[in-house]
Amino acid sequence: MKFTSKKDKYFGRLIAFSIGLILITFIWPLIIIDDIKMSDIVISVIICSLCIVLLLMTGYGVAYIFCDTHLFIKAGLFRSRIPYEKIIRISSTNGMLSGYRALSSKDALEISYHGGIMGSVIISPQNKEKFIDELKERAPQIEISL
Repeated sequence: MKFTSKKDKYFGRLIAFSIGLILITFIWPLIIIDDIKMSDIVISVIICSLCIVLLLMTGYGVAYIFCDTHLFIKAGLFRSRIPYEKIIRISSTNGMLSGYRALSSKDALEISYHGGIMGSVIISPQNKEKFIDELKERAPQIEISL
């Protein structure tokens, strides 16, 4: 079963601000420098484009997939596999900018688990209730604190 990430206005504004900042950082020097080489322009445009594509993929390519033995979290180029037996707790959070996260909304859930670098991941499934029900079915040992 696959769940997509909820997206809110705050996230859209954050992405728009970030894209604006990337554009200013890479394009502004091309405008203000008089003697600029064509190779500098090409390199700046390529790097700027790659940064924007990576940002959009990471922000809008977020999915949470229930596999047979683990929860698979995909956020652009980033991937996580969390075995169901290692999941300890699921709780509500609005900490969009803290910790390891694969989300695009302030209305989020934090999954705590044994192992991993951070020990938890923050996600924002489109349908939280259905996601929690599916997780409870696959990992009945989890503590739920909403």
